[in-house]
Amino acid sequence: MDIDIRTLLSRLNLACKHGMEQAAQLCVRQTHYSVDVEHLLLVLLEADAPDLRAILGRFGLRAEALTEQLQEAIDQFKRGNGRTPALSPNFSPLFQEAWLLSSMLLGQQQIRSGTLVLALLEVDSLRGLLLESAPALLKIPRTSLREELPAILAGSAEDAGGTGGAGVGKPAGAEAEGVGAARPTGGAGMPAGIAMPTLDGSAGTRQSAL
Repeated sequence: MDIDIRTLLSRLNLACKHGMEQAAQLCVRQTHYSVDVEHLLLVLLEADAPDLRAILGRFGLRAEALTEQLQEAIDQFKRGNGRTPALSPNFSPLFQEAWLLSSMLLGQQQIRSGTLVLALLEVDSLRGLLLESAPALLKIPRTSLREELPAILAGSAEDAGGTGGAGVGKPAGAEAEGVGAARPTGGAGMPAGIAMPTLDGSAGTRQSAL
């Protein structure tokens, strides 16, 4: 059964909540039409999210290579939006699966960057997204990640509820674009003014460059 996106957003841990805020800010700065999963992955990488760093290290993946893939994908997004961006409908299955995995595998009720990565590999539609935007993540064997996740994340700063990562709280690409303080936030850790998707997902239709 589908869970309301606002409920799912309220389950984000601090690192992921900050990540969503920064992802929305990145979307607005780039005048994209919707906040997408690629925005979130990019800012989590740039913030050096502890769970994500641990997973990449365990499977020998370079954060720089993944960042390049995501940046290339984001550069293809359509620009020119002067209105409030929508939240991609891809976040609903992503957060729902990640919440379930946190509960089943870790005995926790918060969504963290480690369970987001596993959720991306577990949900078929999200694996398709990775194939297009972040194929490096598909090198992670999902069965191995599922079995090893508790051990990989043991001792992560996200376990203590902290943000972790030196870049958390600083908008992705802020230095390059001269962006200063973060925007005010609305409910569930989202910047004020970000539109929620409609039930049919029409508000978050996947964007692509003209």
